[in-house]
Amino acid sequence: MDLDTENRIAAILMKEAAELRRQAEKEGVHIYLQKPQKGIQDVVKRKFLTSSHAFCMRHLSESMGKEFKNWRLVHLLWKAAYATTTIAFKEKMAEIEEVSSEAAKWIQQFPTSCWALVYFKGTRYGHLSSNIEEFNKWNLEAWELPIIQVIEQIHGKLMAEFEEQRLKSNSWFSVLAPSADKRMMKCCSCRDWQLYGISCSHAVAALLSCGKDVYAFTEKCFTVASYRAAYSEEIRPIPCKIEWRRTVEAPVDDDTPVVQPPKFRLPPGRPEKK
Repeated sequence: MDLDTENRIAAILMKEAAELRRQAEKEGVHIYLQKPQKGIQDVVKRKFLTSSHAFCMRHLSESMGKEFKNWRLVHLLWKAAYATTTIAFKEKMAEIEEVSSEAAKWIQQFPTSCWALVYFKGTRYGHLSSNIEEFNKWNLEAWELPIIQVIEQIHGKLMAEFEEQRLKSNSWFSVLAPSADKRMMKCCSCRDWQLYGISCSHAVAALLSCGKDVYAFTEKCFTVASYRAAYSEEIRPIPCKIEWRRTVEAPVDDDTPVVQPPKFRLPPGRPEKK
C-alpha cells in the first residue's frame, strides 16, 4: 500500500474517529473486522489506540484455501479460531503443522490476538466474520442498476428489515433475546462465559445457588431491550426526485440537510480501460 493510499484511508477514518471513539467509551471495546492488510491495520491501530483489532476469519480462511488448495487446512484453521482454551488451540495448530509445515508458517504471520477467539483481548461474542458478503448477496439484483436506483433499493430493503425486526422483537417477553436465552441453556463451561458474554451452564448453576440474578451477569447487548433499541429508529422514505434541491437553491435559514458528494481525486497514472 503506497503512502498516498494510506493517507486517504487515514483521512476517511478521521471523519469517523470522533463518533466511534465516543461509542467505544460508552459501550466498551470497539472491534474492527477486516481483511489482513498491513497498511489498513497500521492506520487503524494509530487512529484507534484503545480499540481491539480483529481480522475477518472468512477472508483469512479463503486466503489459506487459495494459497494451499487444501480443504482440511481450512477446516482446522476454523477449529483453531473457535477454540476456547489455549490447549485446544495448540492441538489444532499442531494438526495444521502435521498436514503442512508451510501452512503453519503462513498462519504465523498473522497475530493470534487478531483471529483466534481464545487470544482476543476484547469480546467477540462468538462472531469471527464480518459477513459483509451476506449483505452483497442480499442485494444482488441491484448490482446492474444505476447508482440512484441502487441506493433506493438498499433504502427500501432496510426500511422493510427494520420494520420486520421491530415487530418481531415486540412479541418477546423474556429478558434476553431468544438466541442468547437458548445458548445459556445449552453451552458448557471452558471459558464460554468470558468469550461469548453469556453465562455458561456451570455459571448459571453457581449463580442460582447463591441467589443471584443470572441476567445481571449477561452482556447488555444480548437483552431484548438492546435488540429493540437497535431497530427503534425509523428509516423514512426518500422524497421524490422532483423535490430534490441543489445546494445553491437551499435558503440560508432552511433546516433541510444537504448531502454533499464525496471528495474525488483521480489516482496517478493512466486510467484503466474496461
